[in-house]
Amino acid sequence: MKNLIGLAMLFALGFIGLAMAQTPTSFDPSSAKVDQEVTLHGAQLGTSHVEAIYLSAEKGGDYKTTIVKQGDDAIVFIVPKVTPGMYSVSLLPVAGQNLLWYEGVKLQVVP
Repeated sequence: MKNLIGLAMLFALGFIGLAMAQTPTSFDPSSAKVDQEVTLHGAQLGTSHVEAIYLSAEKGGDYKTTIVKQGDDAIVFIVPKVTPGMYSVSLLPVAGQNLLWYEGVKLQVVP
């Protein structure tokens, strides 16, 4: 019985951790040029959760963006000087944790 209670508590804590995680969902617009402002929509994106945003190239390389405005459900940033192509978003959480990469959220940088 103790094992079942312990397992249930561990399971519940896992869900709490997932609920508190940063969750980017989309870019607006979905394609942009270098130096253009773009909005990343999602949850838990405020200054208490996210320290920085990076665009991550499919063939390697992470490019830090400049954040213009940041709220819990959106971050406005400027597209850094990168070559045209598809980029995933990576977030640097507050508290010096590792960079978190989100493959499913893509931004197309156009010439």
